[in-house]
Amino acid sequence: MIICLNKRRLYKYCVKECIPGDGETQTPTVEANVEACGIITNFMYSRTFAAIVTSEEITQNSYQLWKKVNERFASSSFNSKERIWSKFQKLTYEDNLKEFIANTRKCLSNMASVGISVEDEIFAFLILTKLPDEFHSLIEKVTLNAETQGNPNEILNVLHKAELKEEAL
Repeated sequence: MIICLNKRRLYKYCVKECIPGDGETQTPTVEANVEACGIITNFMYSRTFAAIVTSEEITQNSYQLWKKVNERFASSSFNSKERIWSKFQKLTYEDNLKEFIANTRKCLSNMASVGISVEDEIFAFLILTKLPDEFHSLIEKVTLNAETQGNPNEILNVLHKAELKEEAL
């Protein structure tokens, strides 16, 4: 979405409120505002749209619309934290270790960005319990290694090394 807004030179209207005559920002034309709002709303699910767009005027003000989107999704609100935590909880191993590692890292990064604080040891346990039984020996190796115990990033590094070895075969 941001790439699309930048490409059309509309993102600047979304991140800084345009005050006519302030000399610093160029006030967007009605067309630019409508186009920016259209791009933003096209990326929304209908349920999200209904929750964010509470009045007709918000669909005509790209700054206000962007602000509401950020309040809902990029903030450290309880709603945001719950959404990100749920994504992590629903994360499963689907016979693709590389994808699992990437998705897990993304979830951990998203949790850190909104301020979800859980002890690393708990994250490590949660990651290991998501792995299927075929990883039993690797899980045992990780749990017995002092460097990886309770360290989710080190566990993911070990999984990555195992994935690279598997690819080499």
